[in-house]
Amino acid sequence: MIELSAEQGLALAFCGARARGLFSNLLQFDRNLARAVQQENAPIVGQIRLAWWRDQVAESPGRRTPSPMLDGLMQGSALAGQLLTQIIDAWEILLAEGELSDETLLNYANGRGGGVFCMAATLSDTDATEALEAAGTLWALVDFARHCADRAMSEHVLGLARTFCGSARRLPGSLRPFALLAYFAERDAIRGFDRLIPLGSPRRIAQAWKFSLGMG
Repeated sequence: MIELSAEQGLALAFCGARARGLFSNLLQFDRNLARAVQQENAPIVGQIRLAWWRDQVAESPGRRTPSPMLDGLMQGSALAGQLLTQIIDAWEILLAEGELSDETLLNYANGRGGGVFCMAATLSDTDATEALEAAGTLWALVDFARHCADRAMSEHVLGLARTFCGSARRLPGSLRPFALLAYFAERDAIRGFDRLIPLGSPRRIAQAWKFSLGMG
């Protein structure tokens, strides 16, 4: 099992045990895909790994490689399978040759982040809204910027992310962990590359409590 980031663990502390387990599975799934496309691997290796995940999502429970994570996410829902496949396809966008245009980056972020946030809504029986896709896109763009080795690209992507600021507070209480992740991303986008707060730091914890109390 891949360990969640300190940021994700902090966000999950703001929900009940049942939702925490479901949301943890979802974030674990996304982190597995992130590992599949790590830059030190040749693109074809990442594509093969993503194809394996795509096949697993498409398989029936009885034929799928045993995975409590996927079993918990699928729950017999056709929509869940569509959203998980959308997230996989979005990660594959990063393996394409050539420079990443704004359109490409936004397609990746909307597919990945929007897919993750809409999947969280599905798991919690929450109606999907436009704010979910916006908040998810914001989160995915900032996450990309934080892990990008090219500083100029990171700064540019943070600029793209600012377009989606304000979406975190439009998410319902049932999705508080994801609202927090989007809020953290919003704060990062506003602060800029040179003033990013370390993930999981005491200042981040303070941000979480302020947001949770409606003071952020």
